Amino acid sequence: IFPVLSQERREEFVKLARQKAEEARVKVRLLRQKALKDIKHLSQNEQKAQAKYQQQLTDEHIALIDKALASKEKTILG
Repeated sequence: IFPVLSQERREEFVKLARQKAEEARVKVRLLRQKALKDIKHLSQNEQKAQAKYQQQLTDEHIALIDKALASKEKTILG
């Protein structure tokens, strides 16, 4: 039903997907920064534990974004 995409057009779509993935990574990092600001009232040990947890969540979500991007690139490039 859809016309076949040229290689050039596929590369444009991949570039767009990479831009969207980077925007998502930035948003995840901004959420981490906000969460770290919100824990300033906790004790030093609790802050360290929460910071470690926030970093773990950030890493997991960025990995999910990267996995989705790799899958999308593979689909687009065929």
